[in-house]
Amino acid sequence: ALQDEVKRKRTVLISREKDLKSEKVDIIDIEKKLRDSKEQMEKYLREYDSLFRMTQKLTEDLEVQIHLNDTIDKENASRLETLEDKGKEFNRLATESSKVQAAKKVTDGKIGELEKERMGYEKDRDELKLKIETLVGSDIKSARKQGEIAQKGIDEKKGQKEILTKRVGGEEKVTALIYDLSKVNENTTRNLKNEMSGYMATVKAQREKISQLVLERERHEHEVEVANGKHYTAIEELKLQEVQVSDLQKKIIDGGARLKQQQNLYEAVRSDRNLYSKNLIESQEEITEMKRRFKVMNHQIEQLKDEITSKDHSLVKEHFNHHNVDKERELLKNEQTKIRKQILSSEQIINNQKVEVQKLAQIIQEADEERSRQRKECDAVMSERDILGNQLIKRNAELTKLYEKVKVQRSVLHHGELQYQDRVGEINHLKKGLGGLKREKAESVVESGNQFSLKKACLALEKDLLTERTKIRALSEELDRPLNVHRWRHLESSDPTRFEMIRKIQSVQKRLIKKTEEVMEKDSLIQEKEKLYVELKNILGRQPGPEVQEQIMLYQSNLKEKHKQMKAMNSELEMYKQQVDAFRGELVGVAEDGRNLRADWLRKTRKQASMGL
Repeated sequence: ALQDEVKRKRTVLISREKDLKSEKVDIIDIEKKLRDSKEQMEKYLREYDSLFRMTQKLTEDLEVQIHLNDTIDKENASRLETLEDKGKEFNRLATESSKVQAAKKVTDGKIGELEKERMGYEKDRDELKLKIETLVGSDIKSARKQGEIAQKGIDEKKGQKEILTKRVGGEEKVTALIYDLSKVNENTTRNLKNEMSGYMATVKAQREKISQLVLERERHEHEVEVANGKHYTAIEELKLQEVQVSDLQKKIIDGGARLKQQQNLYEAVRSDRNLYSKNLIESQEEITEMKRRFKVMNHQIEQLKDEITSKDHSLVKEHFNHHNVDKERELLKNEQTKIRKQILSSEQIINNQKVEVQKLAQIIQEADEERSRQRKECDAVMSERDILGNQLIKRNAELTKLYEKVKVQRSVLHHGELQYQDRVGEINHLKKGLGGLKREKAESVVESGNQFSLKKACLALEKDLLTERTKIRALSEELDRPLNVHRWRHLESSDPTRFEMIRKIQSVQKRLIKKTEEVMEKDSLIQEKEKLYVELKNILGRQPGPEVQEQIMLYQSNLKEKHKQMKAMNSELEMYKQQVDAFRGELVGVAEDGRNLRADWLRKTRKQASMGL
């Protein structure tokens, strides 16, 4: 019965050992799967980094493409404006060409009329030539005949003269008559020559008119040719512009297609990123599931180990024979070697994981350094932004002060302008009064010009005026250097008109002093305004210009990009920290497994040592 029990226990032990081996194989498979999953996870992370870089590059390319599209749209808009201008120019040229065509038609009509007139003039010229030739020929013939007749008469008269010279002295009258006849013949020939020269002059004038008309026709033909050339060049320019418009439309279509292609690529990359993130989450879930199963199997192994130890104790208590003990010792030695191998492999795994932990720690340190560097850059940019903001606040405060000063100065200037307009109105009123006085003086001069008595009265009044002027001069000198200050007050009862004049002089002097003071104040205000203008100019010269604002905008965009990068790096850092925590948990589990294995190995070695003793 004891042997059967031992056999049964051995079979159970063998089956348990087989189960343990199968579980160890499963553990090895799980560790292999875990390594594969880690490698796959690292691969996914690398792919995720590459995809993230690709998405960043694609977003940058997309922004560049959008900027290019904006520039192309602007160029297209400018080209459309140029096309509209060209269209307007073409319409203008078309209207000009239509005007030129109408002018050409008019000139053609005029040329036709001139041709008709020329033909009529040529006919008239031919008729005149014929008439001139006939007249000249007939006149020449008649003149020749008359000349011949006259010559014959002269010859006859000469003969008669010779005869008559021999006769009576009264024949001198006959010679006078002959001389008169010769003069008459000369006058007729001269008249014929004058008529001939008149006809030649009219023919010459007609020829000049014909040549002028021919020149005008050639000029109009040249203008028509120039207008046709402009029309043809305008048509060619319109064709070229239509070709350019078609090319630009093709470019716009190509840019839209490229933009759609880039957008499709961006959508595909985003979908791939989402897919990879889902795969990463699933792999992490699988890893957690594997860890849980690994812990369960470790627990089962611990239970089996406890059962094996209890069975070993029961076998030792039942005092198996020595052969079975040797076999068990050999089995334990084999297990010991296996456990040592497992311990060595686990130590190797621990060392590898330590190396991985060091690598991850180095990556975390680099990420921290990068984050600190970016934080420093961010702080520098923020400080620059604060400095620029303070400068802007100071500039705005200075501008508000200057605007207030300008408003005050404008109000002062407006008040001064109103006063100036009042003074100008007073001056105009005084000028009008002066003009009336001049007219009265002129009328009085005209009236007094005819009256001798008025001249005497005028002389008397001038004498009185001179005396009054001398009195006024003396009084003014006394007023400047008064001998008795209150003497002029006595004039109020004795000479009220003089008293009134003195009061007016004093009021005018007071007004003059007040006006000089106002002029001095205005001069001081103008000088202050000029100083304020110079200060304003210097302050505006010291203020930051549009280049600084562009730099601020650039710094702000860089700051936003850095914030985005910092957020992405923080998320990556959190992910890496989670991975490091997971790896540390795994290392703790593996270290606990190693400690348990060492404890089992020590316990078994002690047991073997106690059994050997």
